[in-house]
Amino acid sequence: MIERASDAAAWNLDILRLGGGFLQSWQWGEFQRALGREVLRLREGDGMAQLIRMPLPFGKAYWYCPRGPVGELPSLKMDSAVAKAMFLRVEPPAKPEAGVKVRDVQPGQTMIVDLGREREGILAAMHEKWRYNIRLAERKGVKAFVAGERDPGALDVFWALLEETTERDGFRAHDKEYYRSMLEALSGDPAKDGSTRPVARLVFAEHDGRVLAANFMIYFGDTATYLHGASSRARRELMAPQLLHWTAMLDAKSWGYTKYDFWGVAPEGVENHPWAGVTRFKKGFGGNYIAYPGTYDLPIDRRWYAAYRIARKLRGR
Repeated sequence: MIERASDAAAWNLDILRLGGGFLQSWQWGEFQRALGREVLRLREGDGMAQLIRMPLPFGKAYWYCPRGPVGELPSLKMDSAVAKAMFLRVEPPAKPEAGVKVRDVQPGQTMIVDLGREREGILAAMHEKWRYNIRLAERKGVKAFVAGERDPGALDVFWALLEETTERDGFRAHDKEYYRSMLEALSGDPAKDGSTRPVARLVFAEHDGRVLAANFMIYFGDTATYLHGASSRARRELMAPQLLHWTAMLDAKSWGYTKYDFWGVAPEGVENHPWAGVTRFKKGFGGNYIAYPGTYDLPIDRRWYAAYRIARKLRGR
């Protein structure tokens, strides 16, 4: 029988037990609520799904389940609210028997560095140029540090670097308030709280008082995730981004995390991919390639869903 969950601590513990990540955590749902979205948390036996309602034209909507459902696929359509939607958009751990494959919402591939090894073993798995760049940054006096949880200026520094990065590299980012809301909803100490609830923190690399690179990190369960990053055009010869990731890995390892997730890379063997450059950078750290099944739509109102698909094709999406 499908049920709606109400216990935050129990939800997170079971999400972790079943192999889920921060996108299915209770606090991520609260972050989505802060953005003005409706959230459902449904469970049935060992199947769990946190759903986010996404509006569509003509008063229609669909429910999106990021990196889920977790565990066995629950009977989501049996919930009264879900049954009124046009479709379900899911990202299950295995390809569903029925469903329409759509463009991935979350990255379809990632690189994960094993932090369970000794420090020297992690370094040894990196490309030799990356090891050299880390040592160079250390010699030149680059320092990396985690911003304080209540540091009001940290978001401003990150945002300035992110604006510079998006202009330089030609991609879009969320607005500043999105990141502020995430930091507030996922507040806490990664060393103490991340094992039971997700914690978001900003990590910086600076030289002579100037911040050159920044990571937006999320810690949950056994995994530290590099969700967003930004860097300056200035002093690029100091290799601050390499030292920043290395320090972030060592911090995460010292806090008990065993995985460092780079979150998104280009598919293996695909040339001229928009993520080719960032993928080369991430691969240099010696992680293991992981591919996910992808994003699927499960139609509920098939006539409206067919019209929706036609409209998307006409718009080239």
